[in-house]
Amino acid sequence: MIDSVLPSTVLLPTDDKSIVGAIMTENDVIVKELFHRLKHGEILHTISTAKTIGMTVEELRRCLGESVITSLNHDREYIVSRRYVSKHCDRKGFWKRAGKVFHIQGGISQVLKHLIRMPWGLTDPEAEKLTGRECGRALRAMVDGNEAQRASINGTWVYGRVRRFDMQLKERLTNGRVKIPSNDEESERVIIPLEEVLKTLNEENLHSGTLVNLTANLIGLLKSASYRDMESILRLDARIAALCGVECTAGLDHTTLCKRFGALQEVTLKRLFTKLVKELQHLGVIQGRYLVVDATHLFAWASKKTKHDKSLPFAAWGVHLDSFYGYKVHMLIDGEAELPIGIRITPGNPHDSGMYIPLIRKAKADLELENAVAVFADGAYDDPDLRKETKKVLGCELFAAINPRRSKSLMAIKNRIKAVFERWGDKIETVEDALRYFGQRLLTEFGITLGSRKESYLVHALKERMNRHIRTAVERVWSRFKFATDLEHPMFRKPTSVRKRVYLGFIAMLLVARTAIRIGIPETKRCFARVY
Repeated sequence: MIDSVLPSTVLLPTDDKSIVGAIMTENDVIVKELFHRLKHGEILHTISTAKTIGMTVEELRRCLGESVITSLNHDREYIVSRRYVSKHCDRKGFWKRAGKVFHIQGGISQVLKHLIRMPWGLTDPEAEKLTGRECGRALRAMVDGNEAQRASINGTWVYGRVRRFDMQLKERLTNGRVKIPSNDEESERVIIPLEEVLKTLNEENLHSGTLVNLTANLIGLLKSASYRDMESILRLDARIAALCGVECTAGLDHTTLCKRFGALQEVTLKRLFTKLVKELQHLGVIQGRYLVVDATHLFAWASKKTKHDKSLPFAAWGVHLDSFYGYKVHMLIDGEAELPIGIRITPGNPHDSGMYIPLIRKAKADLELENAVAVFADGAYDDPDLRKETKKVLGCELFAAINPRRSKSLMAIKNRIKAVFERWGDKIETVEDALRYFGQRLLTEFGITLGSRKESYLVHALKERMNRHIRTAVERVWSRFKFATDLEHPMFRKPTSVRKRVYLGFIAMLLVARTAIRIGIPETKRCFARVY
C-alpha cells in the first residue's frame, strides 16, 4: 500500500539520538500525510511541499520513490500518485487535471517511447497536444540515439519504431483519421457535390419510380435527417428540393417521404449493392486480396416495456461486448479498400460466426475472388470448420484471433503471444522471428511439438497477430457506417424497414466511393464528410 512507504533516513548534524528520533517521528507523520493526500488524487507542488516540510526537492522525491510520477509539463514541478493515475487514466495512459498532464509511464522519454509504437506513429503536433509541452527536441534525440525513425509526409515529421516503420507509414498514409493533409489549400477544400453522387446513381439504370424514391431517402441519410427534418429542409433549401424533384414552395410532407421509403423493395437494394461492388472491383478499387469479416450490433427502436413483451419480431436479446436488444449486421469487407462486399442482417441472438459461411459463398458467387490471399477475423471465428470451409470456398487461409475461452492452454498461448509482441514486436518481421522469441522450452511447456497440429495453430495465431493492422480496417468501416449515416439506432420497427435502412447506408458508402473515382478524386472515396 502507498501508506506503508516510509521516508529514507535524514542525517542531522547532532549526536543526540533522542532529538533525532523525535524529528524522524515527526517527519514520518508528515510524509504519511502526504501519501494520504496523494492517494486521493491530490496534486502536490514539489517545491512548496518540500519547503513546508523542511526538505529539499531531491530528498522529497527520493522519499516518495516510485509511488509518484511527475507532471510532463510545467517543468516537472507537480507530482501525483502513480496508483491513482493508473486507475483514472484514459486508454492512452494519460491523466489530466487543471492543465497538468501525467502519464502512467512516468517521464517524457518513457512516454514518447510508448507513443511512437502506435500503429501510425507520432508527429510533433500530436505529441504536443497529448503531453501539453514541446516534444520536438526529445523526439529528435530519440532518432539520434537510434531509438526511433522519422520520415516527412507533406512537410510534417512522423516518428515511429526502428523496426516495422514502413507499416506505420503505410497506416499514416491510408488511414483517413490520422492522414496528414496536403499543404495545397485547394485540396483542403475538395468536396463531393451531392449532385455528383446522384448522377452516379442515375447511371445505374434504375426504374424511374425507384430512382425518385431512392433519391429522397439517400439525401436524408447522407444528411442524417429524419423525415420531419427532411420536410423542413425541402421547404427551406431550393437546391435539395430540386434534387428530390419537388417544388420548394410546395415542399414534401414527411408522411410522403415515409411512403417513398416503404415503396423501395428490399431485393432492389440488394441488387444495387451487389452491382456497385462489382463496378468498384472492375475499376480496381476493390481487389479482393485481403478480406476481413466482423459483426456489430444495432439497437432496436423500442422502449423498456417493448423489450420484454417481444413485440418486435425481428429484434432479439444478444451479446456483443455487452447485452443489447436489437439486431446484428454481419459484414465482409475488402481490407485494402475499406469497403463492404457482403452483408447479412439477423436478429441479435445468433453467434457472429453463424453467417460467415453464407457471406463468403455469396461473395464468391458474385465477385472474382481468385486472388484472395487471406481472410482475417476476431476470436469469434476461431473454428477449425470455418478454416476448412474458407480453404474450400476461397482457396485461402482464415486467420482468426485466438479464442481463449476454448481452453486454458489457448489462453496461456494468447497471453504469451501478447507478451512476446509487447517486448520484441519491433524486432519481429516473420513467423520464424516470433517462434524464436517464443522459445523452444516454452513450446514444450504448452505441449507443442514441431510438425504437430498445435504448432500449425500457433503459426496461424502468430500470422494473425502480425497482420492485425489489416483486421482493424473493419472497425473504421463500422465507425463510418454508424456515425456518418447515424444508423447505430435505426428508428424503424418493421423487419423489412430495418434491413432496407442498413442496405441503404452501405449503398451510400459505395456510391460515395464510386463518385470519388468518377470525378477524379480517389483519395476521398471513404469520406462521407466531403459530401455536400
